[in-house]
Amino acid sequence: MGSDGADAFADKVENDKKAGIRFDPVRGLVPLRAWAQEWLERRVIGESTRRNYEGFIQNHLVPRLGRKTLAGLARRDFEKFAKDVHASGAGLRSPRSMIGW
Repeated sequence: MGSDGADAFADKVENDKKAGIRFDPVRGLVPLRAWAQEWLERRVIGESTRRNYEGFIQNHLVPRLGRKTLAGLARRDFEKFAKDVHASGAGLRSPRSMIGW
């Protein structure tokens, strides 16, 4: 990262601090597979929807991204994931609707 990159990162950190955005480094060490299970447990949804989400998580999300930590994930990981799942014919609607972004 050159000086421009370092300055941009420092500006982002300062802006995040002013906006009250905090990153918990310990939480960032959680594997996506564990986070996805916690996410599913917090959903108030019907049983068939829960089964569909659980199947998607176990059959697609965990095998491809489950070992990565939350801090280790990048937008490009999700973009590739969505492209791969769509190409496989699994019928992914939208990664944003699934994850709740």
